[in-house]
Amino acid sequence: MTKLGRKKWIPYTREEIEEEEAETQPTKKKKKPTDDIADLSLSEYNKMKEESKPVEKSYYLERIKRYRARKEREKAPIGSLTGLAIDKQKELADGLIKA
Repeated sequence: MTKLGRKKWIPYTREEIEEEEAETQPTKKKKKPTDDIADLSLSEYNKMKEESKPVEKSYYLERIKRYRARKEREKAPIGSLTGLAIDKQKELADGLIKA
């Protein structure tokens, strides 16, 4: 500590910083979302299809439907640029689903 009560500046190496961060932050396990709007891989889609779970006719259609559902949940102020972009993305997804 300095005379003014401040911490002295000490140069650290990248490894020391990472070690300190690892000690202070608890480890969090990343949970894979299991709901019906999460992205899924082709192998997950095939597994769901084999288990006779309700899925779309094709993998790509399933992905587009899930994308559309995620956009439906996004919040933005009405009339803002973000809100307009979300609306446009939903319209584009609807067009792909209809096609």
